[in-house]
Amino acid sequence: MLWSIQPRLVILRATAFGQDGPYRERPGFARIFEAMGGLTYITGESDGEPTHPGYPIGDSIGGLFGAVGVLAALWKRARDPDAPGEEIDLSLTEATFRLLDVLAIEHDQLGTVRSRIGNSNGYSAPAAVFCTSDDHWVTLAGSTNALFAANCRAIERPDLITDPRFASNDRRVRHAAELNDIFAGWCATHPLEEVLARFNAAQGTLAPIYSIDQIADDPQVKAREVITRVADKDFGTVAMTNVVPRFTNDPARLRHAAGDVGEDNDEVFRNWLGLSDQEIERLTARKVI
Repeated sequence: MLWSIQPRLVILRATAFGQDGPYRERPGFARIFEAMGGLTYITGESDGEPTHPGYPIGDSIGGLFGAVGVLAALWKRARDPDAPGEEIDLSLTEATFRLLDVLAIEHDQLGTVRSRIGNSNGYSAPAAVFCTSDDHWVTLAGSTNALFAANCRAIERPDLITDPRFASNDRRVRHAAELNDIFAGWCATHPLEEVLARFNAAQGTLAPIYSIDQIADDPQVKAREVITRVADKDFGTVAMTNVVPRFTNDPARLRHAAGDVGEDNDEVFRNWLGLSDQEIERLTARKVI
């Protein structure tokens, strides 16, 4: 019906499992997308239960894939004015699985079923989450020899740099538990501020694990206005994360917070699609809109 009115219309259909297949009628929520997309199975401690993220990230992942799909379809129509409309079939479970693209080829070529490894890193060492003496948390990574050397200098252990056991990344991964214990022990005896200062001075690859209050108070976040205030009709203004990514020549901005469900329908149907009052009434009666 909508294509008969606007043949170049791009329609996005976002569902749990897509428009075909045996699960096409099933409902879904973020936890279902994360669980059946493989994310939950590989998240958590090695001897613990599969763990969902603390935020329903499966919804957001699907939203990003949907936005990219719509933009790709619109780009084709901008280049070719005669191009017909497009129907986009987005499975939100497949969107989550698509982020984990290594799983499919690993299983196909190596027969590997990737599982949980907690805060370790299967590709580099040392790499884990460490607690400081004042009960803050930091995370460490870095696979190259140069970065490993910088991290060792940060904790005043240059002897580790020339230790044959740690001479390459693959050797360090084989001795990951030992290396992680060394760095964990050092962090446990130093407060966060000193840990960060030492690693920054040595150009190491360590970062604090932030809670929202720490994010809001960070000087980099403040300098770039990563959190900005946006107009809201109920609360006056509210804090929101700013535009990502940022355009230099044609910058965007957040104009207002989200409105009520359907509040822009009239503008879209009348001004964008050019529907008459009679057409809107007919489509509403048929529950098309």
